[in-house]
Amino acid sequence: MSEEINAFETQDYKGPIRQGEIITNFPLLIPLSEEANEKKIVKFVVVLSQRCDLEYDYIVREKYDFASIEGDVKELPTILFLELEEAKLEKVKIKAEDKMKLWHKIEQNQDIRYQYLSKVDESKDMKREGISELVGDFKRHFSAPTQYIYDLIRQHLLERRCFLISPYAEEVSLRFAFYISRIPTPVPHHKIK
Repeated sequence: MSEEINAFETQDYKGPIRQGEIITNFPLLIPLSEEANEKKIVKFVVVLSQRCDLEYDYIVREKYDFASIEGDVKELPTILFLELEEAKLEKVKIKAEDKMKLWHKIEQNQDIRYQYLSKVDESKDMKREGISELVGDFKRHFSAPTQYIYDLIRQHLLERRCFLISPYAEEVSLRFAFYISRIPTPVPHHKIK
């Protein structure tokens, strides 16, 4: 009998936002003009920012009762997130010549552009509902002001669901860093003579 492996954990969320944390119902403001914003609710996001930066920032914010800490050396001005989509929905959106072959690579995290996350069991979800398999497209990342995030949490407008345990949380951030660090070459090596 094989041992069940779980990449997720849950806790009483009173502390800092964590690297690899999955948050639901994220209100993302999209600037349309100087006067107007559009509000888009992102169903799932995962935190990409480093754990140590998030923890140092939280300690300083807690010390000042979450007032502005602008300019403090430990301040993390923004938090980096990756939008996630339910895998079954993302699979439908993909347009590729050999869709099934690409999807197989995505499911095994062998495609550089995508991050596949296994389902979250009900016991590892703060809402006790469980979360189906998720996929992140590294092209769909964004950052938001840290103070804004903690304000939303205090107002109960964000749902902190679970987090990836180590080394899975770091793996997602590392794969993202690798993706955005790609260097385009004018001609692929196999075509150079």
